[in-house]
Amino acid sequence: MLEIVTIDTGTTSIRGILFDQYGKQMHVCQLENPPIYHKNGWVEQDPQTWLTKLFVILQDLKAKADADGADISAISLTSQRSSVIPVDRNGKHIYPAIMWQDKRTEYCCDSLKEAEADVYSRCGMRISPVFSAPKINWIKDNKPEIYSSTYKFIGIQDLLLNALTGNFVTDATLASRTCLLNLHTKQWDKELLQIFDIEEDKLCRIIEQGSSAGGLTIEAARLSGLRQGIPVISAGGDQQCAALGQGMFDSSTVVANTGTGSYLIGSTAELYSIRTCAFPAMSLLLKTVS
Repeated sequence: MLEIVTIDTGTTSIRGILFDQYGKQMHVCQLENPPIYHKNGWVEQDPQTWLTKLFVILQDLKAKADADGADISAISLTSQRSSVIPVDRNGKHIYPAIMWQDKRTEYCCDSLKEAEADVYSRCGMRISPVFSAPKINWIKDNKPEIYSSTYKFIGIQDLLLNALTGNFVTDATLASRTCLLNLHTKQWDKELLQIFDIEEDKLCRIIEQGSSAGGLTIEAARLSGLRQGIPVISAGGDQQCAALGQGMFDSSTVVANTGTGSYLIGSTAELYSIRTCAFPAMSLLLKTVS
Protein backbone atom coordinates (compact mmCIF):
# COMPACT_ATOMS: atom_id res chain seq x y z
CA MET A 1 0.00 0.00 0.00
CA LEU A 2 1.27 3.46 -0.93
CA GLU A 3 0.89 6.49 1.34
CA ILE A 4 1.66 10.20 0.93
CA VAL A 5 2.95 12.66 3.52
CA THR A 6 1.65 16.23 3.57
CA ILE A 7 3.46 18.89 5.62
CA ASP A 8 1.65 22.13 6.50
CA THR A 9 3.69 24.86 8.22
CA GLY A 10 1.46 27.47 9.83
CA THR A 11 2.21 30.51 11.94
CA THR A 12 1.98 28.76 15.32
CA SER A 13 2.48 25.08 14.52
CA ILE A 14 3.75 22.61 11.95
CA ARG A 15 1.79 19.47 11.18
CA GLY A 16 2.18 16.38 9.08
CA ILE A 17 -0.65 14.21 7.75
CA LEU A 18 -0.35 10.70 6.36
CA PHE A 19 -2.83 9.87 3.58
CA ASP A 20 -3.38 6.53 1.92
CA GLN A 21 -3.58 6.15 -1.85
CA TYR A 22 -7.32 6.80 -1.77
CA GLY A 23 -7.00 10.11 0.09
CA LYS A 24 -8.05 8.76 3.49
CA GLN A 25 -6.34 10.43 6.45
CA MET A 26 -4.37 7.79 8.34
CA HIS A 27 -2.38 9.73 10.94
CA VAL A 28 -1.65 13.30 12.10
CA CYS A 29 1.38 14.64 13.95
CA GLN A 30 1.27 18.31 14.99
CA LEU A 31 3.87 20.27 16.96
CA GLU A 32 3.43 23.76 18.34
CA ASN A 33 5.97 26.26 17.02
CA PRO A 34 4.92 29.88 17.65
CA PRO A 35 7.07 32.88 16.66
CA ILE A 36 8.53 35.44 19.05
CA TYR A 37 6.52 38.66 19.36
CA HIS A 38 8.71 41.62 20.34
CA LYS A 39 7.31 44.75 21.99
CA ASN A 40 8.51 46.98 19.14
CA GLY A 41 6.26 45.25 16.59
CA TRP A 42 8.93 42.90 15.31
CA VAL A 43 7.96 39.24 14.90
CA GLU A 44 10.77 36.72 14.42
CA GLN A 45 11.50 33.01 14.57
CA ASP A 46 14.55 30.79 14.64
CA PRO A 47 14.39 28.89 11.30
CA GLN A 48 16.06 25.86 12.87
CA THR A 49 12.86 25.21 14.83
CA TRP A 50 11.01 24.37 11.60
CA LEU A 51 13.77 22.06 10.40
CA THR A 52 14.06 20.21 13.70
CA LYS A 53 10.31 19.66 13.97
CA LEU A 54 10.00 18.74 10.29
CA PHE A 55 12.19 15.70 10.77
CA VAL A 56 10.54 14.74 14.06
CA ILE A 57 7.21 14.72 12.23
CA LEU A 58 8.56 12.77 9.27
CA GLN A 59 9.99 10.14 11.63
CA ASP A 60 6.62 9.84 13.37
CA LEU A 61 4.73 9.45 10.10
CA LYS A 62 7.28 6.91 8.85
CA ALA A 63 6.77 4.82 12.01
CA LYS A 64 3.00 4.85 11.42
CA ALA A 65 3.42 3.88 7.76
CA ASP A 66 5.70 0.99 8.77
CA ALA A 67 3.12 -0.18 11.31
CA ASP A 68 0.51 -0.15 8.52
CA GLY A 69 2.82 -2.08 6.21
CA ALA A 70 2.75 0.88 3.82
CA ASP A 71 5.40 2.62 1.71
CA ILE A 72 5.60 6.44 1.69
CA SER A 73 5.88 7.38 -1.98
CA ALA A 74 5.99 11.20 -1.88
CA ILE A 75 6.11 14.28 0.35
CA SER A 76 3.93 17.31 -0.38
CA LEU A 77 4.39 20.68 1.35
CA THR A 78 2.36 23.82 1.90
CA SER A 79 3.06 26.70 4.26
CA GLN A 80 2.31 30.24 5.35
CA ARG A 81 3.63 32.90 2.99
CA SER A 82 5.54 36.22 3.03
CA SER A 83 8.03 35.46 5.81
CA VAL A 84 11.69 36.04 4.85
CA ILE A 85 14.81 34.06 5.79
CA PRO A 86 18.32 35.03 4.61
CA VAL A 87 20.44 31.91 4.05
CA ASP A 88 23.93 31.00 2.84
CA ARG A 89 24.81 28.63 -0.01
CA ASN A 90 24.24 25.64 2.25
CA GLY A 91 20.74 26.76 3.18
CA LYS A 92 21.77 27.76 6.71
CA HIS A 93 20.09 30.89 8.03
CA ILE A 94 22.29 33.88 8.85
CA TYR A 95 19.54 36.01 10.43
CA PRO A 96 16.24 35.19 12.16
CA ALA A 97 13.16 34.73 10.01
CA ILE A 98 11.22 37.99 9.66
CA MET A 99 7.63 36.83 9.95
CA TRP A 100 4.71 37.98 7.83
CA GLN A 101 3.15 39.93 10.73
CA ASP A 102 6.34 41.93 11.39
CA LYS A 103 5.86 45.73 11.29
CA ARG A 104 9.46 46.97 11.00
CA THR A 105 9.12 47.84 7.32
CA GLU A 106 6.35 50.42 7.65
CA TYR A 107 8.72 53.32 6.90
CA CYS A 108 10.10 51.47 3.85
CA CYS A 109 6.58 51.02 2.53
CA ASP A 110 5.70 54.66 3.15
CA SER A 111 8.77 55.79 1.20
CA LEU A 112 7.66 53.75 -1.83
CA LYS A 113 4.02 54.86 -1.97
CA GLU A 114 4.56 56.83 -5.19
CA ALA A 115 5.39 53.53 -6.91
CA GLU A 116 2.34 51.69 -5.61
CA ALA A 117 0.24 51.99 -8.78
CA ASP A 118 3.07 50.51 -10.84
CA VAL A 119 3.71 47.77 -8.28
CA TYR A 120 0.02 46.89 -8.11
CA SER A 121 -0.36 46.70 -11.89
CA ARG A 122 2.47 44.20 -12.11
CA CYS A 123 2.07 41.96 -9.05
CA GLY A 124 -1.51 42.59 -7.89
CA MET A 125 -0.34 43.51 -4.39
CA ARG A 126 -0.29 46.80 -2.51
CA ILE A 127 2.99 47.85 -0.91
CA SER A 128 2.60 46.51 2.62
CA PRO A 129 4.78 45.34 5.54
CA VAL A 130 3.08 41.95 5.16
CA PHE A 131 4.86 41.10 1.93
CA SER A 132 8.42 39.89 1.36
CA ALA A 133 10.02 42.61 -0.77
CA PRO A 134 9.89 45.37 1.88
CA LYS A 135 11.46 42.96 4.38
CA ILE A 136 14.37 42.26 2.02
CA ASN A 137 14.69 45.99 1.36
CA TRP A 138 14.83 46.61 5.13
CA ILE A 139 17.66 44.11 5.49
CA LYS A 140 19.59 45.81 2.69
CA ASP A 141 19.18 49.24 4.34
CA ASN A 142 19.67 48.24 7.98
CA LYS A 143 21.78 45.06 7.87
CA PRO A 144 24.00 45.52 4.80
CA GLU A 145 26.46 42.87 6.00
CA ILE A 146 23.60 40.34 6.18
CA TYR A 147 22.33 41.36 2.75
CA SER A 148 25.74 41.01 1.11
CA SER A 149 26.33 37.63 2.79
CA THR A 150 22.95 36.22 1.80
CA TYR A 151 22.96 33.70 -1.01
CA LYS A 152 19.15 33.51 -1.21
CA PHE A 153 16.24 35.19 0.51
CA ILE A 154 13.75 32.39 0.99
CA GLY A 155 10.38 31.68 2.58
CA ILE A 156 9.51 28.95 5.05
CA GLN A 157 8.37 26.50 2.39
CA ASP A 158 11.52 27.21 0.39
CA LEU A 159 13.57 26.46 3.52
CA LEU A 160 11.93 23.06 3.96
CA LEU A 161 12.14 22.23 0.26
CA ASN A 162 15.86 22.99 0.34
CA ALA A 163 16.36 20.86 3.46
CA LEU A 164 14.66 17.92 1.74
CA THR A 165 16.02 18.25 -1.82
CA GLY A 166 19.06 20.53 -1.70
CA ASN A 167 17.45 22.82 -4.29
CA PHE A 168 16.60 26.51 -3.95
CA VAL A 169 13.14 26.74 -5.51
CA THR A 170 9.83 28.44 -4.78
CA ASP A 171 6.49 27.99 -6.48
CA ALA A 172 4.44 30.70 -8.13
CA THR A 173 1.75 30.83 -5.43
CA LEU A 174 4.39 31.57 -2.79
CA ALA A 175 6.26 34.00 -5.04
CA SER A 176 3.00 35.88 -5.63
CA ARG A 177 3.19 37.19 -2.03
CA THR A 178 6.61 38.79 -2.44
CA CYS A 179 5.55 41.89 -4.47
CA LEU A 180 8.23 40.79 -6.95
CA LEU A 181 6.34 38.33 -9.17
CA ASN A 182 4.77 39.51 -12.40
CA LEU A 183 1.32 37.90 -12.36
CA HIS A 184 1.10 37.90 -16.14
CA THR A 185 4.45 36.18 -16.85
CA LYS A 186 4.75 34.29 -13.50
CA GLN A 187 8.41 35.32 -13.41
CA TRP A 188 10.41 37.75 -11.31
CA ASP A 189 9.69 41.23 -12.62
CA LYS A 190 12.73 43.39 -13.42
CA GLU A 191 10.85 46.64 -12.78
CA LEU A 192 9.69 45.46 -9.35
CA LEU A 193 13.20 44.29 -8.50
CA GLN A 194 14.46 47.76 -9.38
CA ILE A 195 11.77 49.50 -7.30
CA PHE A 196 12.64 47.44 -4.21
CA ASP A 197 16.39 47.47 -5.02
CA ILE A 198 16.83 43.69 -4.94
CA GLU A 199 19.07 41.53 -7.15
CA GLU A 200 17.27 38.69 -8.91
CA ASP A 201 20.08 36.22 -8.27
CA LYS A 202 19.29 36.44 -4.54
CA LEU A 203 15.87 34.87 -5.19
CA CYS A 204 14.89 31.24 -5.76
CA ARG A 205 14.10 29.68 -9.11
CA ILE A 206 10.33 29.65 -9.69
CA ILE A 207 8.52 26.37 -10.36
CA GLU A 208 4.84 25.64 -10.95
CA GLN A 209 2.73 24.89 -7.90
CA GLY A 210 2.03 21.18 -7.61
CA SER A 211 5.33 20.23 -9.25
CA SER A 212 8.36 18.42 -7.92
CA ALA A 213 11.11 20.43 -6.24
CA GLY A 214 13.43 17.41 -6.47
CA GLY A 215 14.05 14.07 -4.85
CA LEU A 216 14.76 13.38 -1.18
CA THR A 217 18.51 13.70 -0.56
CA ILE A 218 20.70 11.11 1.17
CA GLU A 219 20.97 13.33 4.27
CA ALA A 220 17.23 14.05 4.40
CA ALA A 221 16.53 10.34 4.01
CA ARG A 222 18.86 9.59 6.91
CA LEU A 223 17.23 12.19 9.16
CA SER A 224 13.67 11.19 8.31
CA GLY A 225 13.98 7.46 7.80
CA LEU A 226 12.28 7.79 4.41
CA ARG A 227 13.49 6.39 1.14
CA GLN A 228 16.07 8.44 -0.77
CA GLY A 229 14.85 9.93 -4.04
CA ILE A 230 11.10 10.03 -3.40
CA PRO A 231 9.58 13.17 -4.97
CA VAL A 232 9.12 16.29 -2.84
CA ILE A 233 6.19 18.34 -4.14
CA SER A 234 5.56 22.05 -3.59
CA ALA A 235 1.77 21.98 -3.33
CA GLY A 236 1.35 25.77 -3.15
CA GLY A 237 0.64 28.47 -0.61
CA ASP A 238 -1.52 27.69 2.40
CA GLN A 239 -4.49 29.82 1.36
CA GLN A 240 -4.54 28.49 -2.20
CA CYS A 241 -4.45 24.92 -0.88
CA ALA A 242 -7.08 25.72 1.74
CA ALA A 243 -9.37 27.09 -0.96
CA LEU A 244 -9.08 23.87 -2.96
CA GLY A 245 -9.58 21.81 0.18
CA GLN A 246 -12.80 23.71 0.89
CA GLY A 247 -14.11 22.98 -2.59
CA MET A 248 -13.41 26.19 -4.49
CA PHE A 249 -13.00 24.85 -8.00
CA ASP A 250 -14.67 27.66 -9.99
CA SER A 251 -15.90 31.22 -9.71
CA SER A 252 -19.28 30.18 -8.31
CA THR A 253 -17.82 29.50 -4.86
CA VAL A 254 -16.29 31.77 -2.22
CA VAL A 255 -14.65 30.23 0.83
CA ALA A 256 -13.77 31.56 4.29
CA ASN A 257 -10.67 30.38 6.13
CA THR A 258 -9.70 31.47 9.64
CA GLY A 259 -6.39 30.87 11.40
CA THR A 260 -3.87 33.43 12.65
CA GLY A 261 -5.24 35.50 9.77
CA SER A 262 -8.76 35.33 8.31
CA TYR A 263 -9.53 35.27 4.60
CA LEU A 264 -12.38 35.27 2.12
CA ILE A 265 -11.12 33.75 -1.13
CA GLY A 266 -12.67 33.71 -4.57
CA SER A 267 -11.51 32.50 -7.97
CA THR A 268 -11.62 34.42 -11.23
CA ALA A 269 -9.94 34.36 -14.61
CA GLU A 270 -9.44 38.14 -14.38
CA LEU A 271 -7.35 40.28 -12.05
CA TYR A 272 -9.42 42.46 -9.74
CA SER A 273 -8.50 44.89 -7.02
CA ILE A 274 -7.56 43.71 -3.54
CA ARG A 275 -9.32 45.21 -0.53
CA THR A 276 -7.94 44.84 2.97
CA CYS A 277 -10.08 45.70 6.02
CA ALA A 278 -8.35 45.88 9.40
CA PHE A 279 -10.07 44.57 12.52
CA PRO A 280 -8.78 44.53 16.13
CA ALA A 281 -7.84 40.84 16.14
CA MET A 282 -7.53 39.96 12.48
CA SER A 283 -7.39 41.18 8.92
CA LEU A 284 -9.92 40.30 6.26
CA LEU A 285 -8.41 39.96 2.83
CA LEU A 286 -10.57 39.81 -0.26
CA LYS A 287 -8.33 38.46 -2.95
CA THR A 288 -8.23 36.50 -6.17
CA VAL A 289 -6.73 33.08 -6.72
CA SER A 290 -6.03 32.30 -10.33
